[in-house]
Formats: sequence, structure tokens, C-alpha cells
Amino acid sequence: MERAQRYAKFAGGVDALVENAREAFDAGDFRWAAEAANHAVFADPDHTAARELLADTYEQLGYGAENGTWRNFFLSGATELREGLFGTLTDASPPDLLRALTPTPLFDALGIQVDGPKAWDEKLTIDVVLQPGDTNFAIVTP
Repeated sequence: MERAQRYAKFAGGVDALVENAREAFDAGDFRWAAEAANHAVFADPDHTAARELLADTYEQLGYGAENGTWRNFFLSGATELREGLFGTLTDASPPDLLRALTPTPLFDALGIQVDGPKAWDEKLTIDVVLQPGDTNFAIVTP
């Protein structure tokens, strides 16, 4: 969000950023239009023109995508910008999944969940109990 606000300031405000994105869209430069409109949306999530332009841009990118994954990404993004979130929200760390992980993927998963700069001064102790020869283990937090 801070990055987007800095882009908007650099461009002369969110409206100017949207105008630049519109010019790129009209010229068929959809990737640059998406880049600029995305910063406008993150700088001001309630900016209707920015959201509509980014949705239109994602739609065009989706129509032109040969890869199904990318097409779905773009068209889903356009839908979310226009209608809000859809689908079923899931818990990214249900207890059954955590119990099924071996130590390496568990610690990898924990590592990417921590925001290092924000957690720098925090103190946390976790006791991990590993049974010899067993991939199942328990995490005990004090």
C-alpha cells in the first residue's frame, strides 16, 4: 500500500495515475495499464474509476491469455474488483494439515508466515517434540 501511494504521488495523484493507465489501455498496452491501475487501486481502494479500469484491463489480458491458469487469474481478478470476493474462504493452517507435515515443510510454512521486520522485537518460545523415527510430532506453546 505504501508503495502504491508513492507511485500515485510520483504520477501526480491517483487521478493522474488512472489517466495514464487509461492512455495505456486505449493504446492496447494492457500490461502497463494493469501495472499503473493496480497501483491506483492499492493507493485508493475505493477509487471507482481505478477499480473499473483495472477490471477492464484484467479482462482484456484474460481474453488474450493462451494459458488457462493465467486466463483464470485475470478473469477472477476482474470479477473480484467488480463484485467482491467469491468462492469459499479456507483456513490456510488447519490442525489436521499441520499434524500431517514433516519437520522440514512445517518449519518452511512457519518461516513464511512471520513478518521478520515486524516480529524483530517479539519473543516467542515454541517447544517441538519429535519422536525418533516418527514423522508425527506435537507443537507445544507456553
